[in-house]
Amino acid sequence: MNDSIRIMYLFVSGRKNRLNVLEDCAKEFFYSYNFFKDKYIETDVMEFNEVKDYSKLFKKILKLSDRIFRKMVKFPIFMSEIVNKTNFNKIINSDVLVITNDRIGCSIIPIMLMCKLKKKRFYTTNVFVLGLFSNLGYGKIQKFFQRCFLNLYFSIYDNFIFIGKAEYEYAKNYTQKYSYKFRYIPFCIDTEFWNKELVDKENDILFVGNDGNRDFKKVIEISKILNEYKFIFVTNQIKKSKNIPPNVEIIEGHWNYNYLSDKNLKEIYEKSRLSIIPLKDSLQPSGQSVTLQSMSLGIPVLISKTVGFWDFSKFRDEENIFMITHDSSPKQWAQKITTLLQDKSKLSKISENGENLIKSTFNLEKFNHELEELIIGKK
Repeated sequence: MNDSIRIMYLFVSGRKNRLNVLEDCAKEFFYSYNFFKDKYIETDVMEFNEVKDYSKLFKKILKLSDRIFRKMVKFPIFMSEIVNKTNFNKIINSDVLVITNDRIGCSIIPIMLMCKLKKKRFYTTNVFVLGLFSNLGYGKIQKFFQRCFLNLYFSIYDNFIFIGKAEYEYAKNYTQKYSYKFRYIPFCIDTEFWNKELVDKENDILFVGNDGNRDFKKVIEISKILNEYKFIFVTNQIKKSKNIPPNVEIIEGHWNYNYLSDKNLKEIYEKSRLSIIPLKDSLQPSGQSVTLQSMSLGIPVLISKTVGFWDFSKFRDEENIFMITHDSSPKQWAQKITTLLQDKSKLSKISENGENLIKSTFNLEKFNHELEELIIGKK
């Protein structure tokens, strides 16, 4: 395979705008796009809702189909946002597809089936899996529909890339038939960007995040109990109201919409003493990027211990990170936080160990080469 290979990256939204401001932006959420763009000239990007070359009737049919399929299988199917003639032509004229989440992978199934009918042969088609198995139902009928859908899904693409080891192991047990297509590549970050600088600590406790597995109610309750500490919430899921105590500052932030640049976020991280990540229990590897970014900057992390935690063998409680059971009460969280903030020696030790772990094991260069080996075959 030569360097003129045509690689197409598929994102939900927000990447194209960020590509224009890379000097203020970390590279991990491009999933090695920058690396491949530099090395393989014909590397392009597609996003949801950027092309609308279909009739209103066709759009209505797709939207209705989306709702029916989502109700049947409970997976993120949004064909109406990406299935159209322009995108079909882009995909069929590509050699390698890098599909950066399951919402896209599920939504372009009609295009992939059309490609098969046209006898299109891709070099590889690759899907990042982020919480797909968190959607599995319990009823017999729903389980039947889900298994049928997943058999189709796994048959269509060549590689399924898991960034969390727990979901990877679960997937292998769920279907041995397709387990040869599954690969665990740990999520890594741009450690050159998230590089520690000496900054005075103005804030005590930092909470960053927007995904549905964050426990927003719990973090608010924690801040109420610890009213002697200053909290910073970076999120668009918690709004300023009478319910928010005066020791909390809310900064609106969402990566896809560029409310806050990574450069600004880095400054907020560096001014904080402790990064907390209360989570609901889920197979999805939630809190991963915030954990790695915090640790790379030398900020100790206290995170909920969930079934989907990405790698217990590398991240060890009281060694390079702090963990607390996912069902711990706000009062238990508050007690743990108070104990940690009063032990500067322990915080310093965990900070140093965490930073060393991320810089050595979870850097973007490693991720780039592992992904290249999988989807292109180059070592």
